[in-house]
Order: sequence, then structure tokens, then C-alpha cells
Amino acid sequence: MNSKHLVDPELLPLLEQPSPEVNADTLPKLRESMAALRITAPAASEAKCEERFIEGGDGQRLRILLYLPSATVRTGGLLTIHGGSFVMCTPEMHDAQSRYLAQRTGCVVVSVDYRLAPESPYPAGLGDCYAALRWMRTEAKSLGISPDRLAVFGDSSGGGLAAGLALMVRDRGELSLAAQFLLYPMLDDRTGKSAEKDSMPYTGEFIWTRGSNAFCWQAYLGEYADKEEVPIYAAPGRAETLAGLPPTFVGVGALDLFVDEDLQFAQRLLRDGVPTELHVYPGAFHGFTSADDKSAVSLQSRRDLWDAIARFYA
Repeated sequence: MNSKHLVDPELLPLLEQPSPEVNADTLPKLRESMAALRITAPAASEAKCEERFIEGGDGQRLRILLYLPSATVRTGGLLTIHGGSFVMCTPEMHDAQSRYLAQRTGCVVVSVDYRLAPESPYPAGLGDCYAALRWMRTEAKSLGISPDRLAVFGDSSGGGLAAGLALMVRDRGELSLAAQFLLYPMLDDRTGKSAEKDSMPYTGEFIWTRGSNAFCWQAYLGEYADKEEVPIYAAPGRAETLAGLPPTFVGVGALDLFVDEDLQFAQRLLRDGVPTELHVYPGAFHGFTSADDKSAVSLQSRRDLWDAIARFYA
């Protein structure tokens, strides 16, 4: 398989340096380098950021970053869950975007520093995300937001956590979500396995490979790894029904390893009566919006996402 001829020419410079596989040997250095990753967004210095600590999923101390718009009248709340394949990255990666979205939409953004695998496998990270959403609901009045306008955003593994959170919220009935925004979400542990019928042969060659995917799912699933029965909250692509989920945005690159699982997820959302907005970006591989802010396809994908979030809070 060679998909390089399908890559958007503006994205080709990103492939000049090889992307290392994620495994037990490379993870420590990758964590160091990825900790410096920052997603670019228009400047929004008026929005303020506060570091706070709340009670996490198992009662432990959980760090969040709270972004407050300068507007005195606020709209709702957006829980942001960072990517990093369940095993790396920090909420600071979305600092500029969180400030921008808070200022543009008037919402309060909460970015959660959830526990990472393999040190803390499922359900630790998801439990932290649920705890952050519960805190937003409890503190809605003090934050000046409507408890009925809470949404979640996640990219890559953060998108998988966001989708798992939406399923958990639906099934528990304790909290509510009014929308979910998923950017190339990591939804199904079966993707890329030898037993899987390879219906998308021109995916997963660049940036995010089948080998990296297998390692990170193993790390995240812990005791559930390689089992036939995997909780749907860990791997939302396994859910039998998506009925009852909130309106959903899904964006993914055409060469992303996750394109098949994301397309199937969007189709199933539509089949189950969930309002769904789907974008597939030609010539784009996994993480293309994180690595580049100049290509037309990257800029378009950001506009699509930010405009969708702005429409929700309008």
C-alpha cells in the first residue's frame, strides 16, 4: 500500500520527518515532546484561564483549566477532552482554541487533565471526564451558564472519550449533554486488527499507524484488551444503538486510519435519528489539524468545527 499520491500537496511537508511508532520504548520521549504541542487558533487574550482542582472520578484530586469569556452574559459550557491516544498530551494543547471558543461563543470552557494509560487504564480517564462534567453541572449557577447547554468536544482519543462520555450520560440519566463535537475520534479497538476486513486500504500509512493504534488500545483497555466483550463506554464504536445521543459533529481526514470507523459511527447516528454533521477532508491524514495551520484543508476543517460550535451557542 502506498497512499502518498493521495495526500494533499500542502500537507506533504509534514511527512518529511518520519513519525515514530508509539510503543513501550518510545512512549516516554513522545510524552516529553508532545507535552509542548499547541493547537493554533485566533488570538483571544480577553478570555481568562484559571487552574482549578476538583474531585476526580475516584475521589482523587483532578486538575482542570477553566476558560472564562469576557462577556458578562454567558451562554453554556464546553467540556474539552484532549487527544494523545489515551497515553500522552495535556489540556494545555488546546489553550489557544479554548480561549478563542470561550471568547467567540460566550461559553465557559473546561479542559480536563484526565489520567492517562497505561498507568491508569479504563475506566480512570473516562471517570475523570464524567467528574468534570458533573462539576460543570453542579457549578452552573456560579459559572453563570445554563445547565441545559453543556456540550463536549474531543479530538482523536479525546473524541473517543467524548463519545464514551455521551453514551454514559445517556445511560445513567444523572447528567445531560446537548451536543458533542468529535474530531477524527478514536472509537473502535477493532480497527486495524488482522481479523478486520480491510475495507479502507489507503488509510493509516502516515502519522497514525495500525501498530501505534494497537499498542494504545492495549494500554487503555487494560484488563479488557483482546477480549471479545469490551465496554461500549471504552470503545463507543461497539455500541449496539446510538439512539438518544445528542446532536453530533464528526470531522475526519480521508486517509486517517479512523475514517472507516468514523463514517460508520456517523451513519449509525443518522440511522438512529441523531442530527449529525459529517465532514471528510480529502488528502488529510490523522492529526492534520494539529500539525499544520497553513494548508487550505487544515484551515477549512478548523472553520467547520469552530462554526459548528458557534452555531450551537448562538
